[in-house]
Amino acid sequence: MENIVIAVGGLAYLAFGLFRLRSAIIWLPLFIPTYLIKGEFGGIPVTLVEVLIYTLVVAYLIRSIKALVEKKSGIGALFSGVVNFIAPQESLFKKYGWLIVGMAGILVAAGLSFLVTEKELPILYGNVYPSLRIALGILKGWILAPILYALLLLGVVRKTKEGLDVLNAYTISAVILSLWALYQVIAQDFITPDMRASGPFENANYLALYIGPALLYMTIRVRDALFPLALIEGKRRWSMPFLKGKVPVDYTLSSLVFTAALILLFALIASKSYGAMVAVFVAGIFYFGMEYWQYWRKEGKTTFPWKVTLLAAAGLFLILLIVFAVDPSKWQAMFQFSQRNSSSVRIEVYSIAWGLLADNWLLGVGMGQFQALYQLEGMNILGHVPYELNMLHPHNFALAIWLNLGILGLASFILILALGLQKVWPHFTTFFQEKVKGVGKVRMIAFAMMLSIVVHGFFDTPFFKNDLALLFWIVLGVLIAVEKED
Repeated sequence: MENIVIAVGGLAYLAFGLFRLRSAIIWLPLFIPTYLIKGEFGGIPVTLVEVLIYTLVVAYLIRSIKALVEKKSGIGALFSGVVNFIAPQESLFKKYGWLIVGMAGILVAAGLSFLVTEKELPILYGNVYPSLRIALGILKGWILAPILYALLLLGVVRKTKEGLDVLNAYTISAVILSLWALYQVIAQDFITPDMRASGPFENANYLALYIGPALLYMTIRVRDALFPLALIEGKRRWSMPFLKGKVPVDYTLSSLVFTAALILLFALIASKSYGAMVAVFVAGIFYFGMEYWQYWRKEGKTTFPWKVTLLAAAGLFLILLIVFAVDPSKWQAMFQFSQRNSSSVRIEVYSIAWGLLADNWLLGVGMGQFQALYQLEGMNILGHVPYELNMLHPHNFALAIWLNLGILGLASFILILALGLQKVWPHFTTFFQEKVKGVGKVRMIAFAMMLSIVVHGFFDTPFFKNDLALLFWIVLGVLIAVEKED
């Protein structure tokens, strides 16, 4: 049945891409969660979202070849840009050269990881770990397909409205998963052993990793819908002018983004993922703090903003009270490092990860091999049996990249993140008074979302999973690609 769904979905999206390639690329993030629909063709396992991406590539090639025939151009024109019939005068490498170098570095690092990947590994209880098969699956679903989609995204996204549409499509999918999670809370129908809302995932942290950036995005859109700073004069910027009719407000849009933000917030709280909450809070403080700092400088203020500081502190205290009320035992257990809890388990995981890197710092241990090597080497590294006998990831973004892709992969990711920072740097002092469709505003929104992903990466692994890998490239693509206001 799954094969039929995947085949029909792929053919339908191919037709969509052939007739409306730009729209098909922009709205693909709506279907990110369909990676949960898995099938197999010719012995090769695939997911629905992978097939959708590959059909977009096929649609691009067909349309590009058709354009070449009609214009009687040389075959070299096919590779002059990602979508040459949209921007035939632009060279992709000339426009995004260093970014493509970073992508190529990741692909090369993934290829090198096979040098240290054995076909199979014996693990606990006489089981056999299919090392090479898992590495190939990661290369196909977490590395190659997301990078292909990122290249297509870079080829079509230019205007800020297109970038916002990409983020909107992703947010809709996050809201749907959040509604699923809230149903679990209401019906007390959890699928996780620790009774945490997780949506369709077997781990609540997976839900939190996916919906956290969407919550930040919707929070920014709520503020922009109700407090449009670009339209408010003088000291009224931090009042509530929409109540007095001082500025035009789209109440339909405001209601939608406010409802979406509430759904995402309650789902995140129900996931009980403190890492995601910290990440969203830190990224939110950065974004709104930068806005307020710009406002403060523009107004020529010299006194300390006690009022805003106290309001922010009160808001933080209220959030902490809500989190504590949801699960006070989990909060207290976080600081009891001598007992088995999330904090002590993470410390052991980090120790094992560093132990593995000591002998594999150059090429890493291979893609997807941490789970097996954790079982095989964990006891030797720690000197005792770990609290958790099975661990998929090292619960840290940098450690996960280094272990899976080696030092070249880590350097490539650092380069890519630096390019994102370089792109948004000129807007740090200019985006304050822009409307939501301003170039600086959209880039700052995407940068704040990327910051939440990176901050969450201190506590978890926000990339090595089908949907999270796509989310990373989507946010980065919007950040780098938008260049003119709609």
